[in-house]
Amino acid sequence: MIIAFVSIESFLAVIFLLCAALSLPALFSFFKGANKTTRFSQTDAHAHFAVLVPARDESKVIEANIRSVLSSDYPKEKRTVFIIVESETDKTVQIAQKYENVRVFLRKDMTGVGKGYALDECLQAIFQSGENYDAFLILDADNVIKKNFLAKMNEAYQGGFDLACGKRDNKDWNASAVSAASGLTFTAINTLMNKPKTYLGKTILISGTGFFVRAERLKEIGGWKFFSLTEDYEITTYADCQSWKTAYVEEAVYYDEQPIGLWQSIVQRSRWVKGFFTVRGKYAAMKRKARKNKERRRKLTFKSGMPIIVLCIDLIAYLVCLFAFLIVSLFLRNGTVWWFVWRLICLIGGVYAFIAILTVYLLFVERKTMDITPKMRVKAVLFHPLFLFTYVACAIRAIFMKNQWERIDHVINKDIRL
Repeated sequence: MIIAFVSIESFLAVIFLLCAALSLPALFSFFKGANKTTRFSQTDAHAHFAVLVPARDESKVIEANIRSVLSSDYPKEKRTVFIIVESETDKTVQIAQKYENVRVFLRKDMTGVGKGYALDECLQAIFQSGENYDAFLILDADNVIKKNFLAKMNEAYQGGFDLACGKRDNKDWNASAVSAASGLTFTAINTLMNKPKTYLGKTILISGTGFFVRAERLKEIGGWKFFSLTEDYEITTYADCQSWKTAYVEEAVYYDEQPIGLWQSIVQRSRWVKGFFTVRGKYAAMKRKARKNKERRRKLTFKSGMPIIVLCIDLIAYLVCLFAFLIVSLFLRNGTVWWFVWRLICLIGGVYAFIAILTVYLLFVERKTMDITPKMRVKAVLFHPLFLFTYVACAIRAIFMKNQWERIDHVINKDIRL
């Protein structure tokens, strides 16, 4: 029995080492890019931003959002805020109407449920009105932007980028270990992915909101046509296939609220997992077509991470084999149980240690911007690996859940380090 397992283990080890070797050049480039902040040329030109904020029943947080946009260091005639609601009785409407340069858009067609449909209906109304905007900037109702956010995004727009996102920071780093771990997920995306991808000229990954799309791009496709549960990942995939010019604007910081409880986080991430696989299937044909275009092939990013993806699958396969052989060993009572248990402990411990070390690295490189206490930093290092392990539960839940939106309540309504 042990001989059979060692044979499988050796095969998986060869794949692991091969994928690790193939990943080294990409990892070297990415870590090099992670230390390079891309800065955009300053300009006197100002794009006219339409700030779109889907805000159904968001009266608890919308006021801080509006205040942050209106108090930004950007010409007021070059920013127009649209608060998108579904009912006139929504308390969000009364709050939004107190402010000048803020317009409430009331949805009329409720056949489509979700952020994507709300954005598309608002965009269609704007296009039909004949109003002209240079770019559409998407924010969630709980987002709060720094004063220079629009100015820094404008630099990316003037640099010719079709799609650009800001730096997603956390409103509630110190609320719980869950909120800190959740915030670290986006820190990892920004620091380890978007920052080097911008430096290397590759397509960034949009995560959540805090990004703009050039108006002509949306007009080309007839509005907002991204209706999945993860419209952020969907527009990322579309932009990659179409070779849109994208950028991560590290100096454009905005704040986002993270779930405090573990179950709330699992519900949220289950939706992300469900949406991820939905988008992968929906855009499979478009990806194949894009790969055939030799001129674009070097610009595509969905192939470059394949060795790392295979490496992760290899680790999962090894874990499944270990469990399977352990169960058989328990059934046969042949004295090999602890042999398999020891290997299982080494595997889980190794992955845990790797994630913990990576968490320490993230906390160190972002130490000047994170508003997180020393005590919570320790909790984050210890809990973050466990938090990522719960993606298994998210994946299982995603298999059985319906392809529909599940609401996450937001409650933090205060200005944060503006």
